[in-house]
Amino acid sequence: MPVAGVLGEFGGSAETWLEAIFEGSRDAIFLSDGEGRFLAANRAASALTGYSRDELLSMSIPDLHDAADLHAYNSFHERILAGEAMLSKAAIRRKDGTKVETEFSNRPLSVGGVTCIHTTARDVSERVRAEKVVRESEARFRTLVEQAGEGFELLDGEGRYVAVNLETCRQTGYTQEELLGMTIFDVAPNLTPERFRADSAARRKVGITTFQTVHRRKDGTLFPVEIKISILRIGAEERTLSLVHDVTERRKAEEVARKAAERYRILTENVKDVAWVLDTETMSYRYVSPAIERLLGYPVEEVLRMPLGQPFQPEVGERLRASTRKRAAEFVAGGEKPGVFYTDELSQPHRDGSFVWTEIVSGYYRNPENGHVELRGVTRDIAERRRADEEIRRLNESLEEKVAERTAQLEAVNRELELFSSSVSHDLRAPLRAIDGFSRRVSERAGQALDPESQRLLGVVRQNAVRMKRLVDDLLAFSRTSRAEVRKSAVPMGELVRHVFEEVVQDVSERERVVFAVRDLPAAWGDPSLLRQVWTNLVSNAVKFSARSDPPRIEVTGSTDGGQSVYAIRDNGVGFDMANSAKLFGVFKRLHGAAEFEGTGVGLALVQRIVARHGGRVWGEGTVGAGAVFSFSLPGPDRGEPVLRSGTFPAFRS
Repeated sequence: MPVAGVLGEFGGSAETWLEAIFEGSRDAIFLSDGEGRFLAANRAASALTGYSRDELLSMSIPDLHDAADLHAYNSFHERILAGEAMLSKAAIRRKDGTKVETEFSNRPLSVGGVTCIHTTARDVSERVRAEKVVRESEARFRTLVEQAGEGFELLDGEGRYVAVNLETCRQTGYTQEELLGMTIFDVAPNLTPERFRADSAARRKVGITTFQTVHRRKDGTLFPVEIKISILRIGAEERTLSLVHDVTERRKAEEVARKAAERYRILTENVKDVAWVLDTETMSYRYVSPAIERLLGYPVEEVLRMPLGQPFQPEVGERLRASTRKRAAEFVAGGEKPGVFYTDELSQPHRDGSFVWTEIVSGYYRNPENGHVELRGVTRDIAERRRADEEIRRLNESLEEKVAERTAQLEAVNRELELFSSSVSHDLRAPLRAIDGFSRRVSERAGQALDPESQRLLGVVRQNAVRMKRLVDDLLAFSRTSRAEVRKSAVPMGELVRHVFEEVVQDVSERERVVFAVRDLPAAWGDPSLLRQVWTNLVSNAVKFSARSDPPRIEVTGSTDGGQSVYAIRDNGVGFDMANSAKLFGVFKRLHGAAEFEGTGVGLALVQRIVARHGGRVWGEGTVGAGAVFSFSLPGPDRGEPVLRSGTFPAFRS
């Protein structure tokens, strides 16, 4: 229906006037009947919806809304028709499908006796977006405030809490509801209403202020806080904003640092060594401990005014500064890694004109406060140590002279022993050969004429002469062993043991009777001739003491243990009582009588001496009637020397 037709009852002049208002309105105006069909719409309505006026007049309210919005519309449509004016907000779906947030003002209107609905609609999209931005900003701000690590407190002019965050609750132990019914004076024991008002007046002029005080928790305990306060004006009202930081942990850390600094101060000021810090940029000392006066006679205040190198001679001071700069540059170029220390000895001038020998241990560090490279160190008096070193040097020189003197004396004694040994060898062997020779001639000439007892006694004389000769030979060998030079080389022990066995048991039939086995032996690094003597004595003992077994069994084994080569020779002979093991390696110490087994009692002592000269040890284990095993160890081959492994030799008779 044309607007003029709808408004015709107001008269011509009114019609013209209302037409102008209707079309000129910036707000969209709709007129709909009781069924929601549009009866009239202005140009603003067409602009708002995107539909032409004719299109709108063929539509109804549901055509512009989604189902959810229609449900809200239906709930109050009847109320409007009944005469109630209502405001609402909903999204209009435009012709192009987009939606526009719209605010509606609805009121009933009687036209020709028919109740219609007069609707004024306004696009509030921008306002909705702005409100959303504000809400989101408020939400973010609220989240920041609630999650802040500082207490957020907003107070009115009387000191009452207007707003607090969760951190304030954590600090004080009160809930937000409890705090909003309290004042700052309930929490700050050192604050009064008078002081609060006075401080507020002062802060209006200076802005943000920071101070430290204490607050009281709900349980009555006090805790230190640092507070930043500013005065805000919200509308016509004045508010005090406080940011409260609990500094309990910081106070604890500061106390720990203070105590550590105090301990360090006590330590540095009560030791003889001088602690100091040098700024390499200015070449001046930032700190020197009081011990400097005891060491060099200069008070701390005077040293702090001295540049590095004073009071040395100018050229010495310049060398010190140049060395310090060079090391500082190396520290920076090396990535400024701490833990690299320098140790220097320096003769420093004392205030009284003398010189003091000192040892300086120092390292470079970056000062985080000013960015300068610092040299930090300790200087100690080493005058006593230098005197002790000099005394040791003199004693060493004296000792070297005494060693040379004792060596000369020992060489003289050794020469005398050599002469004595030669004399003993000649003087004893000659009579023994004579006794043996003459006894043999008497036996050959008068053997038939002598009675059996005389022949037996003559045989005893010859046997003892031979035994005495063997004893002299063993003693001479034992004596020479302690003086002979050890010439080491690689020794294939398996080959050596096999040859020694063939020399010891020369009789082929006797050799065939012995079950002799040599296992895989590690090579030795030693004197071949001396090690041959070791094996000769050990193999001889094994053959001798196992001769009564049937058959005799001898096994030689070897192994390595921690850089040592270990060798063992085992037999199934008569064995020995371990209670007498202490006598095994003593000279002339025999565990079996001469009548039972011949021997001089020197062989094992000779073995022990040779092994000891090679840096090893020897030991034995035995059981009476069940054989014995003798073992010895030698250091492994020297580094870089060839390592040989001897082969495995089968028994001569399996």
